[in-house]
Amino acid sequence: KYTDEELKCVEVSDKIIGVCLDRNGFKSYGKINGRQTTLGTFKTKEEAIKCRLEYERDYIGFNIAPQKHLFEQYGIVVDSHD
Repeated sequence: KYTDEELKCVEVSDKIIGVCLDRNGFKSYGKINGRQTTLGTFKTKEEAIKCRLEYERDYIGFNIAPQKHLFEQYGIVVDSHD
């Protein structure tokens, strides 16, 4: 289920999960404790993508992160213990 605010957020063209463009800039979001949470709003799409990927690494875990294939491209460092 999405809130009205989330529905107003337009997904970015390269289909990055958890990153969208709204009137304030590029927003990064994810679920924390079962609730949709804004991770930050950024001037550039790249900053928002990095934020989302760091969230995936830190909260979801590398092994099951849905976009782990993008970590290297965006410079997301993964601990060798993950």
